[in-house]
Amino acid sequence: MMTQLSAPTPTKDPLTTRDRQIIANIVNQSDYSHNCQPEDVVTIFAVSVFPDPVGARRRMS
Repeated sequence: MMTQLSAPTPTKDPLTTRDRQIIANIVNQSDYSHNCQPEDVVTIFAVSVFPDPVGARRRMS
């Protein structure tokens, strides 16, 4: 049986304009950068996948 894959559904950006301003302000006060603007702040979603060794769950219980 074949399974049809669909494109991921776009998600709403979790950062508000105020969030971006706060983050830009923090970055500008750090040693990293002094030219960060709120529109420079982007959201990055990261997914971590860890291998599950065979029987690891049984040993940890």
